[in-house]
Amino acid sequence: MSITCLVLLTVFTTGCADKVDKKTIKKEQERLAEYTVKNYEDVRKIEFKSFEKNNSTGVWHADAIINDKYYIVYSVNGIGENGYIGILHRTNKSNGEMIRDKKNKDEKIDLKSIEIDYVKG
Repeated sequence: MSITCLVLLTVFTTGCADKVDKKTIKKEQERLAEYTVKNYEDVRKIEFKSFEKNNSTGVWHADAIINDKYYIVYSVNGIGENGYIGILHRTNKSNGEMIRDKKNKDEKIDLKSIEIDYVKG
């Protein structure tokens, strides 16, 4: 009986350790949106389609569509820790096109003018 309780307690605590609350997930999506607006031209809309952790690598991935045209995948090391953000352009889904890099990355970022659809956590 003691061993069963110990095993269940271990499984429960290990399983819950990887859980991230909805507020943290939304905040991380906002950080990805800020990164996108800061680094890419003419961003008017960002639609997040997924936001998940790869348990084998520990890296978070978010699929998104920018301006209803550009399909990208974000990779984030360390959610909620201002971890590194990488972007993979899915040109096969974007008709061979990629969103253009912004030349002036020092512009002030205003997410209020961007339509953002968040994934619910």
